[in-house]
Amino acid sequence: MGFLSIFVDESGDFGTYSQHSPYYIVTMVFHNQESKITEQIQKLDQEILSLGYEKDFVIHTAPLIRKEEMFSSVSPNERRALFTKLFYFVIKSDIHYKTFIFEKRQFENVLKLEGRMAKEISQFIRGNSGFFPKF
Repeated sequence: MGFLSIFVDESGDFGTYSQHSPYYIVTMVFHNQESKITEQIQKLDQEILSLGYEKDFVIHTAPLIRKEEMFSSVSPNERRALFTKLFYFVIKSDIHYKTFIFEKRQFENVLKLEGRMAKEISQFIRGNSGFFPKF
């Protein structure tokens, strides 16, 4: 029996649409630990170093997209280079992902949004019931 790593990340907030992000997004990344991605990680690390970033630098895509925080003075070409490196890492690594996107204006309140999120994620897990028991 293999070992499955599941990484869950979210983007957005539960604030009102007019004042905050119009979406709430949840992404689940799946990696079968028997499938080694060490080579791809090392290549990504080297490519980030070659762009002038420090060892163990972590790419946070939201600030990169919005040109915030550490990326406020980074040129568009440099930001594009980081995106490209990350894109090819995902394509070349044996990982899988599922993204759930919720448009907040479709829900009357946070409780309804949370209910819909729970329903869709549960349906996804049940719909893949042949996959998860392998781990």
